[in-house]
Amino acid sequence: SRRKHRFSRDRLKLFLKQHCEPHDGVIKTKASSMAKYNLGEQNFSYYFPDDPPTFIFSPASRRRGRPPKLSSSTLEDEITAKQSSPGNKSKVAREKTRFPKQKE
Repeated sequence: SRRKHRFSRDRLKLFLKQHCEPHDGVIKTKASSMAKYNLGEQNFSYYFPDDPPTFIFSPASRRRGRPPKLSSSTLEDEITAKQSSPGNKSKVAREKTRFPKQKE
């Protein structure tokens, strides 16, 4: 385990300023740091030799807050997805006739 004074927000900011730079909204390693530490010659498995972890899917826990409101385009997409299922053919026909009447 690491000691508390070894890693801080200020040290992280300094590290990022010294070794990283933004490119098109993505933070990338500076060329000088790549050359100094020979990072181009190493690959991911050099630093993490074990097999990658497998994460078990767990359902999202219920939040206490309200869910975000859906935009009208998202609602239309959900309606379209529900209508395309095979059991809703008669409902689809009703919705198709109802939508043009509402728009007029």
